[in-house]
Amino acid sequence: MTEKDIDCLLWQAYNLGKRIVFVAHNISVPGTEAEKECGLLREVARGKTTLFDTPAQMLSKFPDARPRIRHYLYRNANKLMEKDREIAERLVRHEYDMMGMTPPES
Repeated sequence: MTEKDIDCLLWQAYNLGKRIVFVAHNISVPGTEAEKECGLLREVARGKTTLFDTPAQMLSKFPDARPRIRHYLYRNANKLMEKDREIAERLVRHEYDMMGMTPPES
């Protein structure tokens, strides 16, 4: 599998995940709002923002999670934030590739 194939698979998984959340929570997002997600994704990819600043902040988003999951999130929060950036970089690269564009420099 090539890097492009992996990027494409990640993009498909990303979009599947979004659709699952939308359907499971009965969320309807107007097309004009979709750019917000893409903008945030680009910011994460460029290291300009993270989805959570600290392990405690991450845990606060999942107050009802089982103890094992809370423990995993707390122990691995920094690694998860690093992986978020790596995956976001690949997603953005594929997004630009699909549009036939070159991503801007960070």
